[in-house]
Amino acid sequence: MSAQRATVMILAVYVGLIVTSSLQALLPWRMSTPEVALLVVLYLGLGGRGTAPTHIAVALVLGYLADLFAGSPKGLQALTLGVGMVLARAASSRLDVATPWHTMVIALVATAAHGLLLVAISSSLYQGDATSALGLVPTTAVATALVAPFAFALLRRLDRRLQPDPRALRMS
Repeated sequence: MSAQRATVMILAVYVGLIVTSSLQALLPWRMSTPEVALLVVLYLGLGGRGTAPTHIAVALVLGYLADLFAGSPKGLQALTLGVGMVLARAASSRLDVATPWHTMVIALVATAAHGLLLVAISSSLYQGDATSALGLVPTTAVATALVAPFAFALLRRLDRRLQPDPRALRMS
Protein backbone atom coordinates (compact mmCIF):
# COMPACT_ATOMS: atom_id res chain seq x y z
CA MET A 1 0.00 0.00 0.00
CA SER A 2 1.36 3.37 -0.92
CA ALA A 3 1.63 6.22 1.55
CA GLN A 4 -0.81 8.23 -0.55
CA ARG A 5 -3.44 5.47 -0.42
CA ALA A 6 -2.99 5.04 3.33
CA THR A 7 -3.32 8.78 3.89
CA VAL A 8 -6.49 8.96 1.79
CA MET A 9 -8.06 6.03 3.67
CA ILE A 10 -7.20 7.61 7.02
CA LEU A 11 -8.67 10.93 5.89
CA ALA A 12 -11.80 9.14 4.63
CA VAL A 13 -12.30 7.57 8.06
CA TYR A 14 -11.67 10.92 9.74
CA VAL A 15 -14.36 12.58 7.63
CA GLY A 16 -16.71 9.63 8.18
CA LEU A 17 -16.22 9.80 11.94
CA ILE A 18 -16.90 13.53 11.93
CA VAL A 19 -20.12 13.03 9.93
CA THR A 20 -21.42 10.15 12.05
CA SER A 21 -20.60 11.79 15.37
CA SER A 22 -22.17 15.06 14.20
CA LEU A 23 -25.35 13.25 13.14
CA GLN A 24 -25.46 11.48 16.47
CA ALA A 25 -25.10 14.77 18.35
CA LEU A 26 -27.65 16.67 16.25
CA LEU A 27 -30.46 14.12 16.23
CA PRO A 28 -32.85 14.33 19.18
CA TRP A 29 -33.04 10.53 19.60
CA ARG A 30 -30.33 7.94 20.19
CA MET A 31 -29.41 6.32 16.92
CA SER A 32 -26.87 3.59 16.22
CA THR A 33 -24.26 4.83 13.78
CA PRO A 34 -22.27 2.62 11.43
CA GLU A 35 -18.74 1.54 12.26
CA VAL A 36 -16.94 3.63 9.64
CA ALA A 37 -13.43 2.56 10.63
CA LEU A 38 -14.41 -1.11 10.51
CA LEU A 39 -15.81 -0.69 7.00
CA VAL A 40 -12.52 0.73 5.76
CA VAL A 41 -10.61 -2.06 7.51
CA LEU A 42 -12.86 -4.63 5.82
CA TYR A 43 -12.42 -2.93 2.45
CA LEU A 44 -8.64 -2.87 2.74
CA GLY A 45 -8.37 -6.37 4.20
CA LEU A 46 -10.70 -8.07 1.75
CA GLY A 47 -9.19 -6.22 -1.21
CA GLY A 48 -5.90 -8.02 -0.75
CA ARG A 49 -3.78 -5.30 -2.36
CA GLY A 50 -0.61 -4.44 -0.49
CA THR A 51 1.30 -6.04 2.32
CA ALA A 52 -0.15 -7.19 5.62
CA PRO A 53 2.11 -5.10 7.88
CA THR A 54 1.11 -1.84 6.19
CA HIS A 55 -2.55 -2.79 6.34
CA ILE A 56 -2.26 -3.59 10.03
CA ALA A 57 -0.48 -0.28 10.67
CA VAL A 58 -3.31 1.58 8.90
CA ALA A 59 -5.87 -0.41 10.94
CA LEU A 60 -4.12 0.60 14.17
CA VAL A 61 -4.18 4.28 13.16
CA LEU A 62 -7.87 4.01 12.20
CA GLY A 63 -8.59 2.33 15.52
CA TYR A 64 -6.82 5.08 17.42
CA LEU A 65 -8.91 7.68 15.58
CA ALA A 66 -12.06 5.72 16.44
CA ASP A 67 -10.90 5.59 20.08
CA LEU A 68 -10.52 9.35 20.14
CA PHE A 69 -13.97 9.95 18.65
CA ALA A 70 -15.74 7.35 20.81
CA GLY A 71 -14.07 8.34 24.04
CA SER A 72 -13.16 4.73 24.67
CA PRO A 73 -9.94 3.67 26.39
CA LYS A 74 -6.96 4.35 24.16
CA GLY A 75 -6.05 1.25 22.20
CA LEU A 76 -9.34 -0.61 22.54
CA GLN A 77 -10.60 0.03 19.02
CA ALA A 78 -7.04 -0.05 17.70
CA LEU A 79 -6.60 -3.57 19.05
CA THR A 80 -9.92 -4.84 17.76
CA LEU A 81 -9.47 -3.26 14.32
CA GLY A 82 -5.96 -4.74 14.12
CA VAL A 83 -7.43 -8.17 14.85
CA GLY A 84 -10.17 -7.47 12.31
CA MET A 85 -7.59 -6.61 9.66
CA VAL A 86 -5.68 -9.83 10.29
CA LEU A 87 -8.91 -11.84 9.99
CA ALA A 88 -10.05 -9.94 6.88
CA ARG A 89 -6.68 -10.54 5.22
CA ALA A 90 -6.91 -14.24 6.11
CA ALA A 91 -10.42 -14.48 4.65
CA SER A 92 -9.74 -12.37 1.56
CA SER A 93 -9.01 -15.38 -0.65
CA ARG A 94 -12.13 -17.20 0.56
CA LEU A 95 -14.75 -14.46 0.49
CA ASP A 96 -16.22 -12.85 -2.59
CA VAL A 97 -17.38 -9.26 -2.21
CA ALA A 98 -18.85 -8.94 -5.70
CA THR A 99 -22.42 -7.88 -5.00
CA PRO A 100 -23.98 -5.48 -2.51
CA TRP A 101 -25.65 -8.42 -0.75
CA HIS A 102 -22.28 -10.07 -0.13
CA THR A 103 -20.95 -6.80 1.21
CA MET A 104 -23.93 -6.38 3.52
CA VAL A 105 -23.71 -9.91 4.93
CA ILE A 106 -19.95 -9.70 5.48
CA ALA A 107 -20.31 -6.28 7.13
CA LEU A 108 -23.16 -7.53 9.34
CA VAL A 109 -21.20 -10.54 10.59
CA ALA A 110 -17.95 -8.59 10.99
CA THR A 111 -19.64 -5.75 12.90
CA ALA A 112 -21.42 -8.15 15.22
CA ALA A 113 -18.15 -9.98 15.92
CA HIS A 114 -16.35 -6.66 16.40
CA GLY A 115 -19.00 -5.43 18.83
CA LEU A 116 -18.88 -8.65 20.83
CA LEU A 117 -15.08 -8.46 20.97
CA LEU A 118 -15.26 -4.84 22.17
CA VAL A 119 -17.71 -5.77 24.93
CA ALA A 120 -15.68 -8.84 25.91
CA ILE A 121 -12.44 -6.88 26.20
CA SER A 122 -13.98 -3.93 28.04
CA SER A 123 -16.49 -5.86 30.20
CA SER A 124 -14.61 -4.98 33.37
CA LEU A 125 -15.37 -1.29 32.72
CA TYR A 126 -19.13 -1.88 32.88
CA GLN A 127 -19.09 -2.93 36.55
CA GLY A 128 -21.32 -5.97 36.02
CA ASP A 129 -23.74 -4.34 33.57
CA ALA A 130 -22.24 -5.38 30.23
CA THR A 131 -25.66 -6.56 29.03
CA SER A 132 -26.68 -2.97 28.30
CA ALA A 133 -23.72 -2.66 25.93
CA LEU A 134 -24.67 -5.94 24.26
CA GLY A 135 -28.01 -4.39 23.30
CA LEU A 136 -26.25 -1.95 20.96
CA VAL A 137 -24.40 -4.67 19.01
CA PRO A 138 -27.30 -5.80 16.74
CA THR A 139 -28.47 -2.29 15.86
CA THR A 140 -24.94 -1.14 15.10
CA ALA A 141 -24.39 -4.25 12.97
CA VAL A 142 -27.55 -3.55 10.95
CA ALA A 143 -26.66 0.14 10.51
CA THR A 144 -23.18 -0.80 9.31
CA ALA A 145 -24.53 -3.47 6.95
CA LEU A 146 -26.94 -0.98 5.37
CA VAL A 147 -24.17 1.56 4.77
CA ALA A 148 -21.54 -0.99 3.65
CA PRO A 149 -22.36 -1.17 -0.10
CA PHE A 150 -22.26 2.62 -0.41
CA ALA A 151 -19.04 2.86 1.60
CA PHE A 152 -17.36 0.13 -0.46
CA ALA A 153 -18.43 1.86 -3.70
CA LEU A 154 -17.03 5.17 -2.47
CA LEU A 155 -13.77 3.55 -1.36
CA ARG A 156 -13.49 1.71 -4.68
CA ARG A 157 -13.90 5.01 -6.47
CA LEU A 158 -11.20 6.62 -4.34
CA ASP A 159 -8.93 3.67 -5.06
CA ARG A 160 -9.44 4.01 -8.80
CA ARG A 161 -8.51 7.68 -8.66
CA LEU A 162 -5.34 6.93 -6.73
CA GLN A 163 -4.20 3.90 -8.66
CA PRO A 164 -6.02 3.26 -11.91
CA ASP A 165 -6.01 -0.26 -13.28
CA PRO A 166 -3.66 -0.39 -16.30
CA ARG A 167 -5.95 -2.95 -18.01
CA ALA A 168 -8.86 -0.50 -17.85
CA LEU A 169 -6.68 2.16 -19.42
CA ARG A 170 -5.55 -0.32 -22.13
CA MET A 171 -1.93 0.24 -21.22
CA SER A 172 -0.93 -3.40 -20.75
